[in-house]
Amino acid sequence: GGEGDGEDEDDEDDEEEMKEMDEIMRSRMAEQKAALKKRAELQKKRDLRKKLSMGGFPKGDFEPDLFHLSDRAQTALEEDRMKMADADELMDDDMKFNSRGEDEEEEE
Repeated sequence: GGEGDGEDEDDEDDEEEMKEMDEIMRSRMAEQKAALKKRAELQKKRDLRKKLSMGGFPKGDFEPDLFHLSDRAQTALEEDRMKMADADELMDDDMKFNSRGEDEEEEE
């Protein structure tokens, strides 16, 4: 019976080795897949940059006119300017009031 026990252990060792090899193969395949995906993304970015630098895209589709002022934007700007002017006036009035108050206290 002693020889039979040794064969069972060999089979178990073989199974463990097969599992380890399988895990190694899976991890390598996953690494290769990730590397291929990364390489494809980089190539896609390179191609896009190349097209942009060569003028491959019409300007109208890719670059909106950033400096165009719509009526809505114009109105919002005017409102903001009015608020800023009001705030400046309030600050000026507040500064005058504070300086008068300090002057009066110093005179007493």
